[in-house]
Amino acid sequence: ADAVGSAQLRMADSSLERWVEKCFELPPCTRQQIENDVIEPRVAQLRSDGRWDDAKGMGGWSDFQIKCEMLPPRALLIAPCGSGKTLAAWRWVAKQCERPVQRVFFLYPTRGTATEGFRDYVSWAPECDAGLVHGTAGFELDGMFETPDVGAADHRAGKRFEVDPRLFALGHWSKRLVSATVDQFLGFMQYQYNSLLMLPILANSVVVVDEVHSYDRGLFSALRDLLKWFDIPVLCMTASMPAHRRQLLESSGMTVSNAAGGELDVTSAAPRYHVKWVENCDAASDEVRRALAAGQRVLWVVNQVARAQKLVVGFASRLDGPSLTVEIDGGPVPLLCYHSRFRLLDRRNQHNAVVAAFRRQPTHGTRGAVMAITTTVCEMSLGLDADVLVSELAPTTALIQRMGRCNRVPAPRPESGDVLVYRPDNERPYEQAALDSATRFVDRLCELGGGDRSGRVSQAQLESELENFSDCEPARRRCQFLDSGPYADGGNESLRDTDEFTVDGVLPCDVEEFVRSRRNQKAADGLLLPVPRSDAIEQHDGRLPRHLWLAPQEKYDTRLGFCDWPVGSTTLEQ
Repeated sequence: ADAVGSAQLRMADSSLERWVEKCFELPPCTRQQIENDVIEPRVAQLRSDGRWDDAKGMGGWSDFQIKCEMLPPRALLIAPCGSGKTLAAWRWVAKQCERPVQRVFFLYPTRGTATEGFRDYVSWAPECDAGLVHGTAGFELDGMFETPDVGAADHRAGKRFEVDPRLFALGHWSKRLVSATVDQFLGFMQYQYNSLLMLPILANSVVVVDEVHSYDRGLFSALRDLLKWFDIPVLCMTASMPAHRRQLLESSGMTVSNAAGGELDVTSAAPRYHVKWVENCDAASDEVRRALAAGQRVLWVVNQVARAQKLVVGFASRLDGPSLTVEIDGGPVPLLCYHSRFRLLDRRNQHNAVVAAFRRQPTHGTRGAVMAITTTVCEMSLGLDADVLVSELAPTTALIQRMGRCNRVPAPRPESGDVLVYRPDNERPYEQAALDSATRFVDRLCELGGGDRSGRVSQAQLESELENFSDCEPARRRCQFLDSGPYADGGNESLRDTDEFTVDGVLPCDVEEFVRSRRNQKAADGLLLPVPRSDAIEQHDGRLPRHLWLAPQEKYDTRLGFCDWPVGSTTLEQ
């Protein structure tokens, strides 16, 4: 009632009663609609890209994907990275739609993965049905299908998926297929306003929750509360799941399904990764340069933004020009930096560049050397296919996800799959106990591999060994929506167990464009920049929103993002 009341003020020129009826008298989603609007167009796209083999399985479908639709309304699907979990989940969704379902929510852990899920799947549906829900969705949707690599052949070009800006989150009430971040969907558990506005459309919905392994205590606790108190079909998916968490989900009514059978068993059991410790960054760098000289693609993952930036500066052969390269045998090799501390428009460019550089190529395609240095943003729901992975020590499930970005093909390439792990200078942002357990896990993988290049471990072994390296789950976190009774205590507005150390900022050079975009009612989110609180400068420009801060211009570079040191306008001298 409160949400509808606020809509009355925002759409005075429309009939409120008719609008509500239109939103909640939507025809139910049908199995045929899911197949026609999502599954078949996605398969056609994969086929045109050379990533779908009709000769395999049943017209290209694996046995596990076909069986997935028979999973019960509450299920946890555990399947290796690159096995086709997302398409399998859409088959499950189609099956659920054989009974009355009005809406489908596909939840991702980050904005980037939610955007990828919308682009690859949801956006094939009619624009009146397809929705993208996260904090910067308007920016991501602006011109999403107007890029040169899509071209006029893509019928999505020119579609307008945005909702009426006057309605804010209420605009999504009319959507039937939604890709969203888990924060935007489950935020009502901590009385986040936008999420509360969307709560009514949870009725008669089906929910898919991706990358459950990445949930911290707060998110996982909210997921368990959803399963306990809300009567809706939910499918959770992950490549790895510690035993104690799997048991908690089972106790919440979830049926666990370990994808197995046929070709997937062969893929899962294939020797894939040669894991070994390296002493430090310098030792890893020597091996990386040799790999690049051999034409391999290298993905280097660190746990903190500042360390990623310093690594890039150390590798860069030139510090001027529009792009960065590594000098290998007298020739330039592309060098990319990807993390969360970019202006949104620059982050989108970096994201797309990394995905394109590491995209799995058709068998007739060519592969060229490239190097990307990233943070944890690369771990989830991205089809990156590196030849060599270098990683700082991280919690066990994070390591498994990072390894899933390496040698990501059904039949592992014999020349690929090297995984180099080293201990970082400090444990942040993780707890030492988690890293100690991960140390034992890596030791075990090295033991299984036998120490030489011929000894390799499989994805099946990763999942099996994970059973021995699981910690106890912390106590349930308080859920304000369920626990505060009639008082609606909304003091804790964050789902995640994280200290917010950044604020929304804008560079001084972007202020005029930001103001102009807002004046013309255009999305200005692309100019927003996450700035550490210690660097944020208070602004007194009445044209800017009060919550916005200024970011020091001298600490920003479009190739590196926001740095802890002044990078200047033309050089990157620390």
